[in-house]
Amino acid sequence: SLRNSLRNVATRAWMHNRWWVNDPDTLMVRDTETQLTQDEILSQVTLLGLSGNFYFISDDLDQLSPERRAIVNVLLPPLLEGMDVLDLFSSEMPEEVLVPVARPWGSWRLVGMFNWSSEPIERQLPKMLTLDRKKTYHIVDFWERRYLRLQPGTLSPTFHISSHGCVLLGIRSVKPAAQLVATTFHVSQGAEISEWQTTSNTVSLTIYIGRLAHGEVWLALPSRPIAASINDMSLDASAICAIFPGVWSIKCYVNHSGTLRVTW
Repeated sequence: SLRNSLRNVATRAWMHNRWWVNDPDTLMVRDTETQLTQDEILSQVTLLGLSGNFYFISDDLDQLSPERRAIVNVLLPPLLEGMDVLDLFSSEMPEEVLVPVARPWGSWRLVGMFNWSSEPIERQLPKMLTLDRKKTYHIVDFWERRYLRLQPGTLSPTFHISSHGCVLLGIRSVKPAAQLVATTFHVSQGAEISEWQTTSNTVSLTIYIGRLAHGEVWLALPSRPIAASINDMSLDASAICAIFPGVWSIKCYVNHSGTLRVTW
Protein backbone atom coordinates (compact mmCIF):
# COMPACT_ATOMS: atom_id res chain seq x y z
CA SER A 1 0.00 0.00 0.00
CA LEU A 2 2.83 2.40 0.81
CA ARG A 3 4.50 1.61 -2.51
CA ASN A 4 1.30 2.45 -4.40
CA SER A 5 0.92 5.64 -2.39
CA LEU A 6 4.47 6.77 -3.13
CA ARG A 7 4.05 5.97 -6.83
CA ASN A 8 1.08 8.35 -6.88
CA VAL A 9 3.09 11.04 -5.08
CA ALA A 10 5.81 10.81 -7.74
CA THR A 11 3.66 10.49 -10.88
CA ARG A 12 1.32 13.32 -9.87
CA ALA A 13 4.06 15.68 -8.70
CA TRP A 14 3.86 17.76 -11.88
CA MET A 15 0.29 18.77 -11.02
CA HIS A 16 1.31 20.30 -7.68
CA ASN A 17 0.85 24.09 -7.53
CA ARG A 18 -0.37 24.02 -11.14
CA TRP A 19 -3.85 22.52 -10.84
CA TRP A 20 -4.10 22.26 -7.06
CA VAL A 21 -2.07 21.42 -3.94
CA ASN A 22 -1.41 17.68 -4.07
CA ASP A 23 -2.72 15.61 -1.16
CA PRO A 24 -0.69 12.42 -0.53
CA ASP A 25 -1.65 9.69 1.91
CA THR A 26 -0.78 10.14 5.56
CA LEU A 27 2.77 9.88 6.83
CA MET A 28 3.63 6.77 8.88
CA VAL A 29 6.83 6.81 10.93
CA ARG A 30 6.11 4.68 14.01
CA ASP A 31 8.52 1.90 14.94
CA THR A 32 5.97 -0.32 16.70
CA GLU A 33 2.99 -2.22 15.25
CA THR A 34 4.38 -1.85 11.75
CA GLN A 35 6.31 -3.90 9.22
CA LEU A 36 7.96 -0.86 7.64
CA THR A 37 11.74 -0.80 7.85
CA GLN A 38 13.89 2.22 8.70
CA ASP A 39 14.85 2.52 5.02
CA GLU A 40 11.20 2.51 3.97
CA ILE A 41 10.39 5.20 6.53
CA LEU A 42 13.21 7.43 5.26
CA SER A 43 12.16 6.90 1.63
CA GLN A 44 8.61 7.92 2.47
CA VAL A 45 9.72 11.00 4.44
CA THR A 46 12.15 12.02 1.70
CA LEU A 47 9.69 11.73 -1.18
CA LEU A 48 6.91 13.51 0.68
CA GLY A 49 9.29 16.19 1.92
CA LEU A 50 10.63 16.96 -1.54
CA SER A 51 7.18 16.88 -3.15
CA GLY A 52 6.08 20.13 -1.50
CA ASN A 53 2.70 18.60 -0.67
CA PHE A 54 1.01 19.05 2.67
CA TYR A 55 0.93 15.97 4.84
CA PHE A 56 -0.69 14.49 7.89
CA ILE A 57 0.84 12.13 10.44
CA SER A 58 -1.38 9.14 11.18
CA ASP A 59 0.62 7.88 14.18
CA ASP A 60 -0.08 8.51 17.86
CA LEU A 61 2.47 11.23 18.57
CA ASP A 62 2.76 10.26 22.24
CA GLN A 63 3.93 6.81 21.18
CA LEU A 64 6.64 7.94 18.77
CA SER A 65 10.24 7.44 19.82
CA PRO A 66 12.49 10.53 19.96
CA GLU A 67 14.36 9.20 16.92
CA ARG A 68 11.20 8.97 14.81
CA ARG A 69 10.01 12.38 16.01
CA ALA A 70 13.33 13.81 14.84
CA ILE A 71 12.75 12.33 11.38
CA VAL A 72 9.34 14.01 11.13
CA ASN A 73 10.74 17.33 12.38
CA VAL A 74 12.95 17.85 9.32
CA LEU A 75 9.80 18.25 7.20
CA LEU A 76 8.65 21.32 9.12
CA PRO A 77 8.01 23.90 7.82
CA PRO A 78 7.00 22.36 4.46
CA LEU A 79 9.27 22.89 1.47
CA LEU A 80 6.95 24.56 -1.02
CA GLU A 81 9.00 24.53 -4.23
CA GLY A 82 7.71 21.19 -5.52
CA MET A 83 9.79 18.54 -7.30
CA ASP A 84 10.56 17.41 -10.84
CA VAL A 85 10.53 13.65 -11.45
CA LEU A 86 13.43 12.99 -13.81
CA ASP A 87 12.41 9.48 -14.91
CA LEU A 88 8.65 10.03 -14.99
CA PHE A 89 8.25 8.54 -18.48
CA SER A 90 10.98 5.91 -18.28
CA SER A 91 10.30 4.13 -14.96
CA GLU A 92 7.14 2.38 -13.81
CA MET A 93 8.11 3.38 -10.25
CA PRO A 94 10.05 6.68 -10.48
CA GLU A 95 13.44 6.66 -8.76
CA GLU A 96 14.99 10.09 -9.43
CA VAL A 97 13.61 13.47 -8.34
CA LEU A 98 15.01 16.99 -8.39
CA VAL A 99 14.08 20.14 -6.45
CA PRO A 100 15.72 23.46 -7.44
CA VAL A 101 15.89 25.79 -4.42
CA ALA A 102 16.66 29.49 -4.75
CA ARG A 103 17.01 32.20 -2.14
CA PRO A 104 18.29 35.79 -2.51
CA TRP A 105 21.66 34.72 -1.08
CA GLY A 106 22.14 31.44 -2.94
CA SER A 107 20.73 28.57 -4.96
CA TRP A 108 21.21 24.81 -4.93
CA ARG A 109 19.57 21.56 -5.94
CA LEU A 110 18.15 18.70 -3.91
CA VAL A 111 18.36 15.27 -5.51
CA GLY A 112 16.48 12.23 -4.25
CA MET A 113 17.44 8.77 -5.54
CA PHE A 114 15.35 5.75 -4.55
CA ASN A 115 15.74 2.00 -4.75
CA TRP A 116 12.37 0.23 -4.85
CA SER A 117 13.91 -3.16 -5.58
CA SER A 118 14.45 -5.98 -3.07
CA GLU A 119 18.26 -5.83 -3.40
CA PRO A 120 20.78 -3.08 -2.57
CA ILE A 121 22.19 -1.20 -5.54
CA GLU A 122 25.01 1.17 -6.48
CA ARG A 123 24.03 4.33 -8.31
CA GLN A 124 25.69 7.48 -9.61
CA LEU A 125 24.17 10.93 -9.96
CA PRO A 126 21.22 11.08 -12.39
CA LYS A 127 22.22 11.55 -16.01
CA MET A 128 19.58 14.27 -16.38
CA LEU A 129 21.25 16.30 -13.62
CA THR A 130 23.19 18.90 -15.59
CA LEU A 131 26.42 19.89 -13.86
CA ASP A 132 29.15 22.13 -15.27
CA ARG A 133 32.13 19.77 -15.19
CA LYS A 134 34.46 22.78 -15.14
CA LYS A 135 33.15 23.70 -11.66
CA THR A 136 33.64 22.19 -8.21
CA TYR A 137 30.58 21.15 -6.19
CA HIS A 138 29.69 20.58 -2.56
CA ILE A 139 27.62 17.38 -2.24
CA VAL A 140 25.99 16.54 1.09
CA ASP A 141 24.28 13.23 1.87
CA PHE A 142 21.56 14.44 4.25
CA TRP A 143 20.62 11.23 6.06
CA GLU A 144 24.19 9.93 6.35
CA ARG A 145 25.58 13.37 7.34
CA ARG A 146 28.34 12.85 4.79
CA TYR A 147 30.21 15.48 2.78
CA LEU A 148 31.64 14.89 -0.70
CA ARG A 149 33.36 17.22 -3.14
CA LEU A 150 33.07 16.78 -6.89
CA GLN A 151 36.13 18.21 -8.63
CA PRO A 152 36.45 19.04 -12.36
CA GLY A 153 37.46 16.02 -14.37
CA THR A 154 36.69 13.49 -11.63
CA LEU A 155 34.16 10.69 -11.83
CA SER A 156 30.70 11.09 -10.35
CA PRO A 157 30.51 9.59 -6.85
CA THR A 158 28.78 6.26 -6.40
CA PHE A 159 26.12 5.85 -3.73
CA HIS A 160 25.07 2.63 -2.02
CA ILE A 161 21.29 2.47 -1.65
CA SER A 162 19.69 -0.22 0.49
CA SER A 163 16.62 -2.16 -0.57
CA HIS A 164 13.61 0.20 -0.47
CA GLY A 165 16.04 2.92 0.66
CA CYS A 166 17.05 6.31 -0.65
CA VAL A 167 19.76 8.94 -0.82
CA LEU A 168 18.96 12.64 -0.34
CA LEU A 169 21.64 14.98 -1.68
CA GLY A 170 22.17 18.72 -1.54
CA ILE A 171 24.36 19.96 -4.42
CA ARG A 172 25.91 23.44 -4.58
CA SER A 173 28.67 24.86 -6.73
CA VAL A 174 31.66 25.95 -4.65
CA LYS A 175 31.98 29.73 -4.24
CA PRO A 176 35.14 31.68 -3.30
CA ALA A 177 33.42 33.57 -0.45
CA ALA A 178 31.80 32.30 2.75
CA GLN A 179 29.02 29.93 1.75
CA LEU A 180 26.26 27.82 3.26
CA VAL A 181 26.95 24.16 2.46
CA ALA A 182 24.03 22.50 4.29
CA THR A 183 21.99 22.39 7.45
CA THR A 184 20.66 19.39 9.37
CA PHE A 185 17.58 21.24 10.64
CA HIS A 186 15.48 20.75 7.54
CA VAL A 187 15.07 18.40 4.57
CA SER A 188 15.89 21.32 2.26
CA GLN A 189 19.37 21.73 3.80
CA GLY A 190 19.04 25.49 4.00
CA ALA A 191 15.66 26.82 2.85
CA GLU A 192 14.89 27.62 6.50
CA ILE A 193 17.59 30.34 6.40
CA SER A 194 15.66 33.60 6.13
CA GLU A 195 18.54 36.11 6.20
CA TRP A 196 22.21 35.98 5.22
CA GLN A 197 24.84 38.69 5.65
CA THR A 198 28.64 38.62 5.36
CA THR A 199 31.55 40.96 6.08
CA SER A 200 35.26 40.47 5.54
CA ASN A 201 35.51 38.05 8.49
CA THR A 202 31.96 37.35 9.70
CA VAL A 203 28.85 35.60 8.46
CA SER A 204 25.46 36.16 10.09
CA LEU A 205 22.41 34.08 9.22
CA THR A 206 18.93 33.76 10.65
CA ILE A 207 17.36 30.32 11.02
CA TYR A 208 13.58 30.34 11.03
CA ILE A 209 12.34 26.86 11.84
CA GLY A 210 9.12 27.53 13.81
CA ARG A 211 9.92 24.93 16.49
CA LEU A 212 12.47 23.92 19.10
CA ALA A 213 15.39 22.26 17.35
CA HIS A 214 18.97 21.09 17.75
CA GLY A 215 20.98 20.92 14.56
CA GLU A 216 24.06 21.87 12.61
CA VAL A 217 24.91 24.54 10.08
CA TRP A 218 27.69 23.58 7.65
CA LEU A 219 29.67 26.52 6.29
CA ALA A 220 32.52 26.86 3.80
CA LEU A 221 34.79 29.59 5.19
CA PRO A 222 38.09 31.19 4.14
CA SER A 223 39.74 30.08 7.40
CA ARG A 224 39.01 28.32 10.69
CA PRO A 225 36.21 29.85 12.81
CA ILE A 226 37.47 31.54 15.97
CA ALA A 227 34.06 32.33 17.53
CA ALA A 228 30.37 31.55 17.07
CA SER A 229 27.21 32.71 18.80
CA ILE A 230 23.47 32.13 18.58
CA ASN A 231 21.29 35.12 19.45
CA ASP A 232 24.45 36.79 20.83
CA MET A 233 25.08 33.89 23.23
CA SER A 234 28.57 32.45 22.69
CA LEU A 235 28.83 28.82 21.67
CA ASP A 236 31.44 26.57 23.22
CA ALA A 237 34.46 25.68 21.09
CA SER A 238 33.25 22.07 21.04
CA ALA A 239 30.27 23.24 18.93
CA ILE A 240 32.65 23.88 16.01
CA CYS A 241 33.88 20.85 14.10
CA ALA A 242 35.82 20.40 10.84
CA ILE A 243 33.89 18.45 8.19
CA PHE A 244 36.32 18.79 5.28
CA PRO A 245 39.23 21.18 4.57
CA GLY A 246 37.57 24.59 4.57
CA VAL A 247 34.14 23.26 5.63
CA TRP A 248 32.95 23.56 9.23
CA SER A 249 29.95 22.36 11.22
CA ILE A 250 28.44 24.65 13.86
CA LYS A 251 26.10 22.92 16.33
CA CYS A 252 23.40 25.08 17.87
CA TYR A 253 19.95 25.11 19.48
CA VAL A 254 17.14 27.19 18.01
CA ASN A 255 13.92 28.20 19.74
CA HIS A 256 11.65 28.80 16.72
CA SER A 257 14.22 31.22 15.25
CA GLY A 258 17.76 32.26 15.93
CA THR A 259 20.60 34.32 14.47
CA LEU A 260 23.90 32.48 14.15
CA ARG A 261 27.05 34.59 13.86
CA VAL A 262 30.40 33.06 12.98
CA THR A 263 33.76 34.89 12.91
CA TRP A 264 37.00 33.62 11.38
